[in-house]
Amino acid sequence: MQTPSLDTLHSSYYEALGRVVVEFQALEEGITFALIRLTRSSRGDDIDMPYVFALSELSFKARLKLLRNYAERAEVQEFLYPSNPSAEERPAFFAELLARLKAASTSCEALEEGRNQLLHSVWRPSESEPERTAKRFELRVQAKRTVLSNEEVPVSELLSLVARIKQAKEAISTCSEILASVLMEKRENAAWIQRASATLIIADGTDRRGC
Repeated sequence: MQTPSLDTLHSSYYEALGRVVVEFQALEEGITFALIRLTRSSRGDDIDMPYVFALSELSFKARLKLLRNYAERAEVQEFLYPSNPSAEERPAFFAELLARLKAASTSCEALEEGRNQLLHSVWRPSESEPERTAKRFELRVQAKRTVLSNEEVPVSELLSLVARIKQAKEAISTCSEILASVLMEKRENAAWIQRASATLIIADGTDRRGC
């Protein structure tokens, strides 16, 4: 029996594979901007472009490791400051955000592996259900062996990967945005206290910062 042409692969697979590419690129961008928000030394309005360029040059795995290390090592105390709104609830809230950031960044390793397997494969339509199933072939040459993958993959499996990539990206973006905004609030709060203290000193010549 003649092998079906690649051109006969159902259009739903081209669409699903394209979505994997697009969503994974968005995930990479999300990780990069999460690092910019959380690790740059200055959290003002101006973005340090050399820092952005340096991060962009790192591999996906390197950026992912940086983000995961941040989530693992950051302390809840770093996000607390005097007059914190809802002070009693904030420690648990920040701990949850850091845990979600760690879980999402950890999941990205499997997502990258899934994406690589799909995009580095040769695809052929299924002989039984070409609209819903396709054959995936992949040849991997390793140090001591050669591995040949040959399996039938339903289009739903590709769409499931797309959904998980989007979920990880959204979690990383949301958690990093909230945490970064709190760090900004903390910095602005400290600056406000310093300005207020200086104003009191100038007003009556007495250091009342301990009041």
